[in-house]
Amino acid sequence: MTARSIVCAILLAASCTAQRERSAQAPSPYEVAEPVASDGALLPQLRANRDFVRSAPSDVGATKWGPTDVSRLVHVKRAEVEGQLGPPDAAGQDGVVYYFYRLPPGAIGGGPELEISYSADGRCSKAVWMLTQ
Repeated sequence: MTARSIVCAILLAASCTAQRERSAQAPSPYEVAEPVASDGALLPQLRANRDFVRSAPSDVGATKWGPTDVSRLVHVKRAEVEGQLGPPDAAGQDGVVYYFYRLPPGAIGGGPELEISYSADGRCSKAVWMLTQ
């Protein structure tokens, strides 16, 4: 076995050990990876999810999204959506985007995003979840 092979084997073993240690750690209480189930009024629940993410300490990642069926937003006025969710985080291809995650400093990635499109009369015409990376 060459010295290079030995070094590669040591680095591979260390990498696997570090990955197992990260996997064994309990998930952050601020990371709810699965969508939450609907418990009634949609906009207040979405707002609570965004508030949850925003309340997380700034040095940890946070995710909370759902419910998965957001079709009840169709026909809701833009003013009502923004009244509950606040201003959108970004402009999307066909509308606006609300983030339901926050990455810790220095992290690269994404998370659940709600894209909402509006018709000319200012009502939601489409709402879909996207999972970005």
